[in-house]
Amino acid sequence: MTSGQLRPSVDRDVLMVGTQTNLLAYDVEENADMFYKEVPDGVSALVFGHVMGVDAPLAIVGGNCSIQGFDDSGSELFWTVTGATVTALTFCDADGDGNNELLVGSDDFDIRIFQEGDVISEVTETDAVVGLTPIRLTRYGYALGNGTIGVYDNATRKWRVKSKNKVHCIQSFDLDSDGVPELISGWSNGRFEVRNDTDGELIYRQNFSSPVSAIVKVRVVLFACLLASLWGPCK
Repeated sequence: MTSGQLRPSVDRDVLMVGTQTNLLAYDVEENADMFYKEVPDGVSALVFGHVMGVDAPLAIVGGNCSIQGFDDSGSELFWTVTGATVTALTFCDADGDGNNELLVGSDDFDIRIFQEGDVISEVTETDAVVGLTPIRLTRYGYALGNGTIGVYDNATRKWRVKSKNKVHCIQSFDLDSDGVPELISGWSNGRFEVRNDTDGELIYRQNFSSPVSAIVKVRVVLFACLLASLWGPCK
């Protein structure tokens, strides 16, 4: 399940729910289905974005050896194949050409970079890819089923660290306000980590009593300014 902008004329997100056989696009504000599609290969990963060669924003669906892209009417405008089952999807300008490529992680240990429907780069890791996130420029973070996290710059690995625990989620965010996003990870043992994207140096760690299941970025600055406006100017 994920959310994102799918209808160009409406400035709000829609909710996408994928199952082993179907895909539902739901407009929460209108309390109405946008479309409901059969997806024979199943839905194991979801992301919103633009694919080169297609003008409309798409809901990109990864399943068993296939990747499909649907517009706001449910029409399939993009389709390609990939090895094994897709386990992670994200967009990143991995080759530095000014256009975002589609990054695909799968349970055959590979991270593939797609430009339109073609694979332009491929790296093989040591376990199934369970998470991908863009960081900055051509860099992106990855997470594996064996407890490894790290950063690639295009097809070159910059660093990686391994834990005996399982990583549940990764995200990028400029937590220390230095203008550069860090790689943030949440773990099965309740650990929350922030690492430098260049060398993997640990910047911050917090331990919670329960596993970290998800990390979500919100516009906290805007929220803080709204609260501050009740008492004085926002600094």
